[in-house]
This record gives sequence, structure tokens and C-alpha cells, in this order.
Amino acid sequence: QTILKAAIAKISPTHYVKTIEIGKKLLFEGKCPEAMAEFEKAMTMDTKPALACFYHGQAFLMEKALENAATDYNEGLNYNKIHYKCLVGLYDILMNKKQHKDAYELVKRISRYFPANPARLAQVLRLAVITKSYEDVERYYQSFVDLDTRSDELVRYICAALVVCGKYYISTNNSSRALELFRKA
Repeated sequence: QTILKAAIAKISPTHYVKTIEIGKKLLFEGKCPEAMAEFEKAMTMDTKPALACFYHGQAFLMEKALENAATDYNEGLNYNKIHYKCLVGLYDILMNKKQHKDAYELVKRISRYFPANPARLAQVLRLAVITKSYEDVERYYQSFVDLDTRSDELVRYICAALVVCGKYYISTNNSSRALELFRKA
């Protein structure tokens, strides 16, 4: 039934989807004001226009208006708290602004709802260390183990994170836990 609904939606898209597609075309042509007008129109066509909010934010992003883009992404997340594109867009803005603590909280939310992505896992490990969220490193190690393919870079990231986490546990007199992390590294 789900596949059938998806196929029908592709064959016969709603006015909302058609309006977003028009806006996307304008956006890719570099016509941000015209694209934004289409996305604003789309926002009135759906009760939960998270996708329109995302693309409206993308138009702001193209114009280097990060705060406005973040506002749009947050608005999209108000409609759908796990809208992947809005989550990733907001995460990218937070990283760009070096708001590591907020970015880490957001990426934890992304990883809770969406499968591990090797490229993102390296970023998550880095943020866990930066924000001193050492307890989370072991959980990410399990995600690492579950991956089908692991790049050399990701292997270096996980090893470094495990060593830093182990050093933290030594400083808190938890040497048995530290040794376990060093062994995994």
C-alpha cells in the first residue's frame, strides 16, 4: 500500500509538490526571490509544509542569510520534528557558526531517527569529543562496528575518539573502563 501511494504521488503530484518543483527550478537557476515566492505559496497549500520551509531556507542560504535559513528550518521542524532535510540544513548552519554544543544535540537527534552514515559518524565523533560527551563515544563505536564499509579516515576518527575517551576515564579513576576503550581502539 505504501509503495502504491508513493507511485501515485509520483505519477500525479499534488499542487503543493508541483509548486515546490517550480520553486526548485527557479532556485537552481539562481532566481532566489522568484523561488522564495513559490515556496511561500506552497507553504499555504499544505497543513505541514516542512519541505516548503526547507527550500525557502535553502533560498536564504544561497543569499548567505544564515539566520533566516535557520528560522525556516526550525519552522519546518515545528511541522515535522524529524524532517531530515531541515535537520541536516540546521546542523550545517550550526557547524558553520561553530555552535558545536547545539550541533551535537541536533546530530544526536538525526542519528536517533536515521541510519548511521559513515561521513556523518566521523563528524559526530568529533563533536562528541569537542563537547566532552565521552559517554556517547561507546554508543558510536557500536554504530561503527555495525557499518558494512569503513574508510581509513573513519577508523582513525573512532580510534582517536576511543583514546580520548579512555584518557578521560583514567582521569576519573575508572581505569578498567579506560582499558576496555584502549583495547577497542
